Amino acid sequence: MIYSKYTMSVFRRLAATAVDLIFPPLCVVCETVVADLRKTYNLCAACEENIKLGDALECAICGARLPDGKKICHPESPYLLAAAAKYENETVQRLIWQLKYRGQTVAARPLAHLMSRYWKEVANQTKNPLVIPLPLHRRRLKIRGFNQAELLARRFAQKTGLPINSSTLRRVRYIKPQAECVSRAERVLNIQHSFLIKKPEQVRGKNIILVDDVTTSGATLREAALTIKRAGGKNIIALVAARA
Repeated sequence: MIYSKYTMSVFRRLAATAVDLIFPPLCVVCETVVADLRKTYNLCAACEENIKLGDALECAICGARLPDGKKICHPESPYLLAAAAKYENETVQRLIWQLKYRGQTVAARPLAHLMSRYWKEVANQTKNPLVIPLPLHRRRLKIRGFNQAELLARRFAQKTGLPINSSTLRRVRYIKPQAECVSRAERVLNIQHSFLIKKPEQVRGKNIILVDDVTTSGATLREAALTIKRAGGKNIIALVAARA
């Protein structure tokens, strides 16, 4: 029997409704049922309201607010920071922990939702940007099974309609986790020469949105941004779910 596209669409909606009735969508943070099924990003209204989004771009070095998106304090920084939220927020911490350390990739949905909301409200003035996720080394990717930055970047690109390139920026050195470094100086040395632009023509003259989940000292984002700059990248904004 051959069904029409309309009939198949009805079947799919009915199947989705049945699944939601048997296994109702839960909030990733508090595990309460998400009543509004249109909210596909797995975050309940109460938890979302608990998160205060940033209201400006920031200096990557001193954290100064840059509402006009211009470097007025540390012009030597290779990028501006766009932090959707603060890591001190317990809800944000839970989301990032679920994604990064518990392998709950569904947590990328609400985080990307928050990042896209923040971007549209604060940093949407960047012209024709290209989205690039911060890469993992292939050994760490094999251990973790996924790159959280790429998950966030892909969902962010889908929500904003921006182009994404997840292959040109490569991580070529396998290093110890930055979280194990005691000082910022150690982090800087640990991450040096870790990145490579495979095809410089893909970033040359372009504005770049460099995506990661969270930034602490900024050493990793700085090294990646410098690598993109050397390859001819223009203006770089590092977009993260949270700044610690």
